[in-house]
Amino acid sequence: MRKLTLVLLLVLMTITLSAQKKQYDSLMDAFMSGGALRGDRGPAGVEWIEDSDRYSFTKREGRAQQIWTYDIKTESEELVFSEGDHKFPGTENQFSYRSFQWTRDYKFLLFQTNFKRIWRYSGNADYYLYSLEDKTLSPIMEGAFTAEVSPDGKKVGYGKDGNLFTFDLASGEHTQLTSDGADKYYNGRFGWANEEEFGLVQAWEWSYDSKYIAFWQTDEREVPVYQLTDFSGQHPEYMELPYPKVGDNPPVERLGVINTADGSKQWLDFDPEGGYMPRIYWTSKENTLAVVWMNRAQDHLKLYLFNVETGSKTMIMEEKNYAWIDIFDFFAGELHLFYFPEEMDSFFWISDRDEYSHIYQYDYEGNVLGQITTGPYDVASIKAIDPAKKALY
Repeated sequence: MRKLTLVLLLVLMTITLSAQKKQYDSLMDAFMSGGALRGDRGPAGVEWIEDSDRYSFTKREGRAQQIWTYDIKTESEELVFSEGDHKFPGTENQFSYRSFQWTRDYKFLLFQTNFKRIWRYSGNADYYLYSLEDKTLSPIMEGAFTAEVSPDGKKVGYGKDGNLFTFDLASGEHTQLTSDGADKYYNGRFGWANEEEFGLVQAWEWSYDSKYIAFWQTDEREVPVYQLTDFSGQHPEYMELPYPKVGDNPPVERLGVINTADGSKQWLDFDPEGGYMPRIYWTSKENTLAVVWMNRAQDHLKLYLFNVETGSKTMIMEEKNYAWIDIFDFFAGELHLFYFPEEMDSFFWISDRDEYSHIYQYDYEGNVLGQITTGPYDVASIKAIDPAKKALY
């Protein structure tokens, strides 16, 4: 609700400012005044923390990014991190970051920095851990493809060189979870074709209880190679990428689940039948993973539930469309149209089955509990779910 209140306040401020706009003598005066009207960019990256008692936000002081928190009860702000106050450990270079994550206890910040792009969205980066208690900044991994703090806040999972690892925040130990990664053969990472087609970079997911990591294994070794030429420099540069044209074999994928406590691994018994497995989601059902399947034409979708302890699977939903089915919205920047709340025994799916995109609620038997939105408009995404109030935002 506080998130909704914050949005409403921003809208009201915008309306108020719009009402105070200056009247200009001519169209040319209005065009030429653009620079003078540009004000402070204000806070960005607003994120509720600590059970919504505070929120964090970012802003810039000169060229330095800063992270602040705001306490709702005391109406006070606190600066928790500024790039200008830190250097890369062992150097005289000012620290800078591309993105960050909070740990669940809000005692640490995990920074992504030194990002080196590979494809449209993906790349390798270094990760640093910052302690809010003792103000130390420590490198924990170099050249990792992805990294994410576990839901219980005790570990950082990451992918590097085609394999998966965890880093224990308490002990500082790294544990390797897979070992067969190689050129064009990845654990927890997609190749170019899948990333470009379905928008995801991170090909693995923590379970809600942090007990498991589910992941895709991708084999591109038999995919034909396409050569790209970059003519922007004085001399052309060449890049090769596995690119399946019409009729070619796509990358071979399979789904695995790793027990992060003992490192044991099992493969899900699932044949994609020449199609895709573009999304996986952990559900509120214990030890249960949802797997989305689509045919190659992307006009036929099935949703399966896997019990990762027993290996059993059940198809609970199927949908067909005369054109195609979206499982993410590229133009709106929304990577997911399925939503599996941790504290609800149902899930939501945004479908355009009636020509408009609307929200449908299902139980875990595959029964439609109801169509949540209706009307001649499209729903782009669900921003927040409040199970206690049975409210969607």
